[in-house]
Amino acid sequence: MTGSSNGQGPFKVIVSEQIKETIKTLHERAKQLDQGVQFLATLRRIFERLQRDPQGFGEPLFRLPALNLMVLHVVVSRVVIHYGVHQEKPLVIIRNVTFLD
Repeated sequence: MTGSSNGQGPFKVIVSEQIKETIKTLHERAKQLDQGVQFLATLRRIFERLQRDPQGFGEPLFRLPALNLMVLHVVVSRVVIHYGVHQEKPLVIIRNVTFLD
């Protein structure tokens, strides 16, 4: 239990099949720019932080009170991720991934 904002253990990061496909496409684009290895390393670092401290990692954008979520985003080495953090359960839901090329 390292640094989670709500006092819970490691967060579960949920990635939909659509987001997985987006990541594959972005990885292909990064490889064409000779940045495929860096792209994957950046994603790993981001996901590790999301598992440990998602609320302290990203910048808050807005709340979705009906879903009990805070929506945040983070930019690391040209990778942008929008995600939601459940306010009571240790869940992170990836909403969007972008690669700034």
